[in-house]
Amino acid sequence: MAGPLYSLKLPHNAFLAETYYIANCYVFPLLNNFIQTNDKIKKIGSNQAISGNSQLR
Repeated sequence: MAGPLYSLKLPHNAFLAETYYIANCYVFPLLNNFIQTNDKIKKIGSNQAISGNSQLR
């Protein structure tokens, strides 16, 4: 009984490890990049709003 269970666990763990590896290498950096870009866009937008207000005055 222990044999088949172990052989069932092994591919599952390998799959999880590979998924985690792919996520670490590709998904998380993309997410970080996206979040940083979003923050930059927000900062640019707020700066433009501030400069636009000062020009109106």
